Amino acid sequence: MVSVRLAWFLGKNGFFSPSQTGFRTSDNLLRLESAICEVFASKQHLVTVFFGLEKAYDTTWQHGSMNMLHSSGLRGHLPVLLQDFLSNGRFQVQVGTSLSTPRFQEEGVPQCNVLIVLLFAVAINGIIDSLPEGLLSSLYVRGGERLAFGPYKARNTI
Repeated sequence: MVSVRLAWFLGKNGFFSPSQTGFRTSDNLLRLESAICEVFASKQHLVTVFFGLEKAYDTTWQHGSMNMLHSSGLRGHLPVLLQDFLSNGRFQVQVGTSLSTPRFQEEGVPQCNVLIVLLFAVAINGIIDSLPEGLLSSLYVRGGERLAFGPYKARNTI
């Protein structure tokens, strides 16, 4: 219910970059295919870059994500609930019958939760803004802990 309400709020307020497509990989592939066809027809070259982030959810900046949500106008009980969810993450390791001392998760988003993908998407939303103007780009979360990011632009030379 929290995830649905947060997704509704962010969508209603136009929070996400138009370049971010979540798990809809086909949108990004169609954009890339169109760019390939255009440069092929004009006998130009296409430069494409993809990169992946390992342990992306584990290293998501909690404070930054909460600041972005606040900047988007999120107020009331929902941000308090989210902050509590992020700040009370703790874990223990069990080997046989021995249990480690509880440790608190200082960064990242707690695993095994429906909110992790949405909070990660909030955290990476601004990455597109740092690209030079005129560069086509796509941003999507793919399979667990990977982010694929593909700026592409037609060029006359490589």
